[in-house]
Amino acid sequence: MTFSIEYIKIASYLGAGISIGIGAIATGIGLGTIAGEGTKALSVQPKANDVIFRTMLTGQAVTETGAIFALVVSLLLLFGGFNQGGWFRFFAFLGAGLGMGIGSLGPSLGAGFSGGQACKSIGRM
Repeated sequence: MTFSIEYIKIASYLGAGISIGIGAIATGIGLGTIAGEGTKALSVQPKANDVIFRTMLTGQAVTETGAIFALVVSLLLLFGGFNQGGWFRFFAFLGAGLGMGIGSLGPSLGAGFSGGQACKSIGRM
């Protein structure tokens, strides 16, 4: 069973959209968690400004890796080429986008939570 190139392109675009969409949402939640906890920590311990800010930036850099990987996968899906059609290529494009999008949920949310807790603990000390 072969699909036309148009269907393969649609699967590629959907996979890319799912990948970057879910990856960006999860990263945004993680970054917001870190920024919120960092702001609370600064209000409690204003003298620890440098340490909290450094910890917050390090946590945000780690949290953004999920979105960066999702962006790379979505660019590969968009510009990877559509030489031949087939049901396997159709589902491979959709599966790659869905897998990368869902796969970025845990690391982004987990890194955001741990970075936020690090800022919170520095604010308590």
